[in-house]
Amino acid sequence: MTPLPTLEQYRAQRLSEGFDEVVERTWESNAVQDSHTHPFSVRALVVAGHMWLTVGNQTQELKAGDEFRLDRDTPHSELYGPEGATYWARSEEHTSELQSHLNLVCRLLLEKK
Repeated sequence: MTPLPTLEQYRAQRLSEGFDEVVERTWESNAVQDSHTHPFSVRALVVAGHMWLTVGNQTQELKAGDEFRLDRDTPHSELYGPEGATYWARSEEHTSELQSHLNLVCRLLLEKK
């Protein structure tokens, strides 16, 4: 397994890619998050412990080094193992808005030519 970056390295890399922030989430042992959604897309890297992420009828076990992605407004539930879990997450909402804005600016500039 490839060694995990430090949180500072991970944050610096993601910020350089245009993400606004990276947050660290730590869940207690055997925590359960019933089905819910987020008004933004999420990409995350599990850095400690185990968790199970269920989307629809598909459940995936995730452990340190595994990444997961959730699209905006996707119903999902989470179950955390006996040691809990920690992951570093970044929202893609701001990046998508920024990309849309940049696309508009480029289009306007091209129209002026």
